[in-house]
Amino acid sequence: RAASDVYKRQGTARAVPLWLASNFRREIQSPKDEGFVNPVYGKDRRDAMYYAVAAGAGPTQQVLGRGIDGNDTPLVRKALSALDQTAGGTTLWTGTGDRKPLLEALRYPSRRVQYEAALALGGAGPRQAFDGSDQVVRILGSAIRDASAKYAVVVTSDAERNASISDVLRNQGYSVLPPARSLADAQQGISEAPGIDLIVSQLPSAQTAELIEQAHTTVKLKATPILALVSTQGYAEQAARYIRDPRVRMLREGAAGAEVGEASKQLVEQATGGAITMEEAEGYKERSLSVLRDLAVSGNTVLNVADAGGPLVTALSEAKDQNKVRISEVLAHVNSRIAQQAVTDAALAAKGEEMVVLLQSAAGSAKRFGNMLEARHITAIKEVATTGAPAEATAAAALMGSLNLPNAEIVPLILGAAGGAEAERALR
Repeated sequence: RAASDVYKRQGTARAVPLWLASNFRREIQSPKDEGFVNPVYGKDRRDAMYYAVAAGAGPTQQVLGRGIDGNDTPLVRKALSALDQTAGGTTLWTGTGDRKPLLEALRYPSRRVQYEAALALGGAGPRQAFDGSDQVVRILGSAIRDASAKYAVVVTSDAERNASISDVLRNQGYSVLPPARSLADAQQGISEAPGIDLIVSQLPSAQTAELIEQAHTTVKLKATPILALVSTQGYAEQAARYIRDPRVRMLREGAAGAEVGEASKQLVEQATGGAITMEEAEGYKERSLSVLRDLAVSGNTVLNVADAGGPLVTALSEAKDQNKVRISEVLAHVNSRIAQQAVTDAALAAKGEEMVVLLQSAAGSAKRFGNMLEARHITAIKEVATTGAPAEATAAAALMGSLNLPNAEIVPLILGAAGGAEAERALR
């Protein structure tokens, strides 16, 4: 009805985005029961995403802007998903009208939203710098390093209660910041964390209201779900005030740990669409690696993969199997001593086919940027080249060739291959 009224007054320019946003909200707020049928939106109607992708990038970016303005994380994510399927080229960063919602999403206080915005922008391979372009690769690097990490803040003056709530959250996989009596006390930890996924407080009624207001006016916390434990009187005073705010839930302070845990899960699901699961984190990691590899191979100068060098080096030491190989392929395009040495260290620690592929990445780095290895690397590479299995030895020898080593470093290979004194006499 609201969209219809807008259409009568202003035509389709505003009516279509409003209808799309309303349809997404209907879908988000509908019960998840399989048997539920909306009496005014029957099963014969297509899902909300169908209309959003059909409308194209312009209206969907306006939906994204509405979601950002309202700190409506589920709506923001729906709009980003539609944009990922339909938008490309400069439309992603030029925006619509006087706004650039996708660039705003890079700074939205939800890492999930930041990841999805960065993936959309990185996948477009921009060739001209734009506001926030320096953040895209850093965010993608963060997705590879710690997409599944969750951070929580517990605010209360009761040390015993803080400890018990923190234990509940740790059991749910959160990293809990040090105890705090107020948000101000937690400020340093908040600034150092990549994002805050949940705030749990147990304060008097007036202080609870102050905390919520402070969080909602802080850029990094304005979309963070807040579970507030309050007295019976405080519940009566505050619950109605936030009943329509999906970011806030009130709970009576005597609640047991299990109840606090369940309430926090429901709140995060309602406010953000749920915490990032291990499967989703792996998906973000794989997609980010694919985008970074494409940027590296294409030599993109706007989105420089070197900006993700630090997180990638750390991730390489922890990665396994194919992810290790893919990270090494990206690092081989980073002009950095640390990157080249990290790839070489990974290669020397590997075996079989994985060693061969990683040695090839190290050789690629050496061919692009020259020799940045230490003496210990050269010694270990010569050892593989002289004693390794045929494929490993050949890959190590190719790396030595890429490093452009002095002839004296190559002589042992020839001696080993030709057989002792006879080879030495031949070299003389």
